[in-house]
Amino acid sequence: MWSRLRNQESNSTCSGDDETSGGHDFRFISATVRLLVGSGAEAFAQRFGVLTMNPASLITDERFQKLKKYASLLESHTLVGVSPAGRRLDCPEENEEVHLDTVGAIAVDFEGNIAVAASSGGIMLKHSGRVGQAAIIGAGVWAEESDGQGVACCTSGSGEHLIRANLAREVCKSLIHDESALLADVLSEKFFSSVTPGSGDRFMGGLLLQTSNWKSTGKGFLHVFHNTPTLCWAMASTNREKAKVPCTKCTSQNTPARGRVR
Repeated sequence: MWSRLRNQESNSTCSGDDETSGGHDFRFISATVRLLVGSGAEAFAQRFGVLTMNPASLITDERFQKLKKYASLLESHTLVGVSPAGRRLDCPEENEEVHLDTVGAIAVDFEGNIAVAASSGGIMLKHSGRVGQAAIIGAGVWAEESDGQGVACCTSGSGEHLIRANLAREVCKSLIHDESALLADVLSEKFFSSVTPGSGDRFMGGLLLQTSNWKSTGKGFLHVFHNTPTLCWAMASTNREKAKVPCTKCTSQNTPARGRVR
């Protein structure tokens, strides 16, 4: 989203926390703006001293060759990533990567404070200026605490569908305010049933961490859900000698795989 910034999360932090920097008063900006993109985001970050870099340094020959290949196929109508009507069509080479992965993380400290962040690789051949779900609080990430209960969620998948469903927030709200709510039912209602039929494939995956009286119990539950063929994730804790790094599988797009780890 901010192509010349070395660490995009730094810009997210300074735009949300600090009000003044380098003699400039940003109280008006921080009170009204929640998302900056393009040159405006770069200018804002540079005022706070966020490191910049040459975007060309991020381009690898492998990715550049793939970009040229798919751009050529798209122009010749052999491949259609997104049609003029906005409908997503399949890649002709099933095993070849066109979409890049989202990296999400949830953390909870000894006091029970819970936080979540996400960074997306985006979509190849995407429209200039597109913002995916990773940058949208509520769609890509959400965290909250209420009466000793904590919950945080990060998502990955079809960005436009996740934004419309506001999935991370809806999942968290449903579970933290309704103890009888089941994750599978919430996903079905808030994601699969909320998206207009025929609007393209609805792929999603995510992690959700639930805690209860963490400061006294130190226990929580990690939920993993996805309707993609696989989802790789990891869990680390001060109580474990080694990180847990599994990869779960799903056999049906409309029946998400899910698991729970204590």
